[in-house]
Amino acid sequence: MANDIDGRVNPATHAESASLDIDVDVSMISTQPFYPDNFTARLHSFLTHKDPGKQIYALSQMPHLATCNWRGRTNFAKETTILACRGAQFPLKLWIVGELVTAYFFEQNSSDPLKRVNLYIRPLLPTDMSTAERLLHMFVSVEGDQPTLRDTVKVGRWQTQRKRGSTETTATPFTILYDATTTFCAKDQMTTLDPSQLGRGDVLLAEVEVVRYHPMDADNHSPDLSKWEIRFDIQALSLLLQAPEEYNDVVDNRESNVEI
Repeated sequence: MANDIDGRVNPATHAESASLDIDVDVSMISTQPFYPDNFTARLHSFLTHKDPGKQIYALSQMPHLATCNWRGRTNFAKETTILACRGAQFPLKLWIVGELVTAYFFEQNSSDPLKRVNLYIRPLLPTDMSTAERLLHMFVSVEGDQPTLRDTVKVGRWQTQRKRGSTETTATPFTILYDATTTFCAKDQMTTLDPSQLGRGDVLLAEVEVVRYHPMDADNHSPDLSKWEIRFDIQALSLLLQAPEEYNDVVDNRESNVEI
């Protein structure tokens, strides 16, 4: 990948592939029979959301990639950088709206939290799927595990912490899942949900940041500084609609061929 010295995305290489103000019609949204009559109209507002002041964009409205760069992350390992618009106060926060396919919050057969949470979401807007794939494939410098699987987008979050005086990290519960089934507003005004309440087919809003990182080397001992991969880091999840019980009986399927 060709980058300028300050980490800007080379506009000559990437400008033509950026997603800019896609005109989203409600007829483009993938729906299910159990969606309420007014739900598609509500979805449209999430799928077209744009707030340049806070750098929050639905995938269909994200800024031109030629205006973006990679920015260091305070209090994070130097091997990771985050996508941002040049001159912006905040990093880019993208909205992915879709149906939950698979989620991994807990250790198998246990209520203990995983050190890394992962979810696979099927976007309700076909163009969002292609935009996410372009982001992933444009920025990687090596073929490898990418956060897409067939028609889903993989989003995740590290849930580890290390206490003073300890050399070990421990997993912490996932606490940024919000109930937005009736109202989406400031996070401190929404009720939080336990992730065990999620089921397959639930419609989620995933607020994510785009992070570039060095994958581990072949021996899995240290980061390979010659390679880059991309991931979508969860900043918050909001439940927009709960699927019927008969639709969402299995969400954490350890027997599937999905590798986490």
